[in-house]
Amino acid sequence: MRTDGHTTVIQRVLERRAQQPPTIQDDTASTIAVMLRCLPPPKALLAISDAVLRRHIQGRIAPDMLDFEAVDDDAAAIDAFGQEFRPVVLTDSLEVIRSLRSQQAERIPYILYISELDEAAERESGPVAGADDCIGRRSPEAELRARVGSARRIAELEAVLRIALIENHKLSTTDDLTRVASRRFFSKHF
Repeated sequence: MRTDGHTTVIQRVLERRAQQPPTIQDDTASTIAVMLRCLPPPKALLAISDAVLRRHIQGRIAPDMLDFEAVDDDAAAIDAFGQEFRPVVLTDSLEVIRSLRSQQAERIPYILYISELDEAAERESGPVAGADDCIGRRSPEAELRARVGSARRIAELEAVLRIALIENHKLSTTDDLTRVASRRFFSKHF
């Protein structure tokens, strides 16, 4: 290499790197954003006993927001939830809320309580029973969309977190090169 006015190899490499556009780094935020775009809408359970209210709520929730199944009584709601986990539950029954919260399960749903009256005492009974959020029966459509949207975001983030935890567990227990259990795995189990 000559240094008398001619560019050196290192300078040429640095110039080439400066001309190339920066690559997107694989960080957690971009990975989560991609995962959220790929996830289908979360499954939900509409456990509303009042037929008029149930039809009204069904008409106000877009299919791309939640993939829901509607049931009309408490026993059917608890049975449907027992058969298949749903990360979001919309209900007007305090008994359904208490029953779902009393179950010892690995995953718990986000419960949105639809109160009979728009009074403070009635709306407080939902969170006291175990609901995560409460909305009045006669709330404006924008408020319902906002509360269902936040329930959806929480359910999606919980699903992404669950996937990330599983992946991190795999990465911490196996060696990338050999695909054999790592030293940490052996020391933990033996």
